[in-house]
Amino acid sequence: MAFFNTSKDEEVLNTERKSKFINRTGFYPVTLVKSFVSVGNKGSECVDFLVDLEGQEQVLYGNVRLTNNDGSSNDIGTKIFNSLLVIADIESIEDTEEEEIPIGKGGELVSAPVLTELDDFEVVVHIQMRYSKWKDKIRESKDIKGFYRIDDFATAKEIVNDEGHGETYEKEVQLATDMYKDGLTEEEVSEWIKSGRGKKTAKSDKPSAPKKRTFGKK
Repeated sequence: MAFFNTSKDEEVLNTERKSKFINRTGFYPVTLVKSFVSVGNKGSECVDFLVDLEGQEQVLYGNVRLTNNDGSSNDIGTKIFNSLLVIADIESIEDTEEEEIPIGKGGELVSAPVLTELDDFEVVVHIQMRYSKWKDKIRESKDIKGFYRIDDFATAKEIVNDEGHGETYEKEVQLATDMYKDGLTEEEVSEWIKSGRGKKTAKSDKPSAPKKRTFGKK
């Protein structure tokens, strides 16, 4: 009886890992299954996304921050969200609608204020992995740096100006890299990832559950 039978099948010979989870810096064609508003412990407001990447649903938390803890507008997050709406050809967002969506532990349904205009919208999202330290433990965050139209990789600015579609994307692909803070090095983070990402180390941006509110109103 043979211990192991050799295969020359192309699928078997391909040893490249094909992860459907967003855990590397890159550009991902996703479906925004649900976009919902979360309120942080100190009062800041974010738009979070339940996305589908090749059939794998996952949540991107704390990326598009619309307001700071003091209630003032967060310029970076506001610009990113505005660019998404331009790409989606949405002129304004209505008040949120409370829905049960699978963002809890193990896909548990959780009530959240949803921006329904963005339901099932397909877009390319630029993710930058950010690594920092807190209490001598490495923390990993996924930062949304921008959005691109899925059919031609155009940015919001390129769409409005109707020129140079995809040019910014081509440049950003070449420049995309991880961010290391608090003195961390690429080698340290690489070893941390190989050892299982600290196992029970909590992620920095994920709230326990979205608090209820009406988008755009105090």
